[in-house]
Amino acid sequence: ARFPLWGRHGKDADVLVAVRDYHSLQAHAVLVLNPKEQTVEHALDLAELGLLSQSYVWRWQPGASTSLGASKKLKAKLLRHQAALFFVSSKNMGPPRNLGLSGEVVAGL
Repeated sequence: ARFPLWGRHGKDADVLVAVRDYHSLQAHAVLVLNPKEQTVEHALDLAELGLLSQSYVWRWQPGASTSLGASKKLKAKLLRHQAALFFVSSKNMGPPRNLGLSGEVVAGL
């Protein structure tokens, strides 16, 4: 995984971000974590995360994904210590149902 915003100061310090690249899918998993004691609302520029500036974004949850459409930004409103997982793709294709975070296909997911 890559950590493009870890250790930043200022506005970007509101959230921590980890990115895992899925090269064969032309996609990425993006984990956004709120380390603060209060709710934060943040819009992350995809290009700043090292992703295509215009991509398709899904909210990725166990057993389901919800399309958030094409965007240049990843928007997250997180309660204190909450995290959100997103699937970001160059194609209008959500995460395969059996894709694990490692990028490997997991039987039974």
